[in-house]
Amino acid sequence: MQRAVVTEQTCVKLMLSADRHLYDDLCWSDHYPITISYDTANPSHATKSWKLRKANWDHFSEYASMQLGTGSSSISVEDFSEKLIDMQ
Repeated sequence: MQRAVVTEQTCVKLMLSADRHLYDDLCWSDHYPITISYDTANPSHATKSWKLRKANWDHFSEYASMQLGTGSSSISVEDFSEKLIDMQ
């Protein structure tokens, strides 16, 4: 029970210190987007990393082949990189 109280107090503190912004544009939705940001005095020192073991590499390979083509050496590095980044 003590843990739930501490968690609730932490959530209330975060909620009260948050900056909320409601966008005027619906962004192709029926709900207005809201951004929530926090100004932290002590930024986290966690190292950002990808969870590469959880990726579906077979699906990615098939999708990449469809988007980028296979064996085409006539495409420039810049065009290839742009297509790769846009695959999201």
